[in-house]
Amino acid sequence: MTDTLSFSIYFRKFSEKKQFVEFPPGLHVIYGESGVGKTNFIRQLIGLPIAGRTNFTLDIHTKPQPVQMILQNPESQIVSPTIKAELAFSLECHEKDTDKIQTRLKEIKKELLFSTDWNRHPITLSGGEKELLNIVTGFSTPAKFIVIDDGLSFLNNRYKREIVGRINEYINRNNLIVLWFTSEYSDLQFGVTASELTLASFANVKSYRSLRYPKGKMKPGFMSVAAENLTFGYDDIPLLEKVTMRGKNIRSLGVVGLNGSGKTTLAAIMLGLLKPTEGRLEMSLGTNSKPDVGYLDQFPERLLGADTPDNFLADLEAEGKLTPNRRTQCLKTLLNYRVNWELVKDRYALDIPWSTLRLALIIILTHCEYDVLILDEPTFGLGWEQRLILYRYLHKILLNKHLIIVSHDNEFVNCCCDFIFSLDDQSLIRKEKVYLG
Repeated sequence: MTDTLSFSIYFRKFSEKKQFVEFPPGLHVIYGESGVGKTNFIRQLIGLPIAGRTNFTLDIHTKPQPVQMILQNPESQIVSPTIKAELAFSLECHEKDTDKIQTRLKEIKKELLFSTDWNRHPITLSGGEKELLNIVTGFSTPAKFIVIDDGLSFLNNRYKREIVGRINEYINRNNLIVLWFTSEYSDLQFGVTASELTLASFANVKSYRSLRYPKGKMKPGFMSVAAENLTFGYDDIPLLEKVTMRGKNIRSLGVVGLNGSGKTTLAAIMLGLLKPTEGRLEMSLGTNSKPDVGYLDQFPERLLGADTPDNFLADLEAEGKLTPNRRTQCLKTLLNYRVNWELVKDRYALDIPWSTLRLALIIILTHCEYDVLILDEPTFGLGWEQRLILYRYLHKILLNKHLIIVSHDNEFVNCCCDFIFSLDDQSLIRKEKVYLG
């Protein structure tokens, strides 16, 4: 059995030569913008049919077995109705001895970085907690080669560093090869090797550099948000406890906090989807005591369901949220921001690249007649260039719109928000200058 992964990669449009690549045991990080073919790279590595066209071909020479894959969408990997059952399921797939399963189950419960009711349904976890669960179940298998498809992108920096430490422990203990494909450039710092995949090349990254957004100022806003002893939970699972904050003259509010701190729950209460069990939350915009609030879910496919983007646009028009004139402007804006409407309008959400769907829906919603727009994890799955595109677009719409950005991506929030509320310590910070320009 081989301990190394080796393959040749051939970019047929850009080079006549095949490039030989070899990875020994260790954590190897591969960065790529969304759309360069990371998922097709993974599918070729593990022997699955590719989806659509790709600019490169892989010839596999040596590959450790068995192989385990951790998916980009954390919900796609979860199959069981409780967290305990999900942890046990991965063990039961590879072990028949019930005593060994129970012993190992007790061990891997301790490996989760959050405490919870083991009978809780995984769907009620935050995006980051789902990723942590998937990492633990994925590494509990007897795999020798593990591929992570952008499977840590919901994690804040603290949890990411902790889970990378755990992954390195797994690697050292079991002599594993782990390839971590990511759309976050800063993740390159975590690998024993760092590589970048583009449409035309696969190359080593010799030195990691810090990337920064441009600097500038933000126009003052008219939004006010006030919460007093805001509390919400499911049964005996508290998600928000006595949250109190008050801010006014807000243009763009950032909501940050550790994974599982209740960011998405707070957004759902702001939207009116959830009712607090205790306390109250009030939002206003100037003289409008009840602003019309729109929302982009952290899983954007939920907004479309089984529908298409074109039908979604038609529904917004029928509801009076999108005028014919604004629709025309919206389609022009989509084209200006590299979204080919003709290619995506009649496709279902799961058939559209996540980054394309996310950017398209943000552009559509910002052309609608909403007073305030909540964006939940808007940078998830976006590479650096795509984050810059989103950043510059939000700068333009913030001249007239008001936003609430819910995110673990503190740098993006710091650069796009004039007020930042942390659920970790319930602090509200007003920034004199934001990095928007």
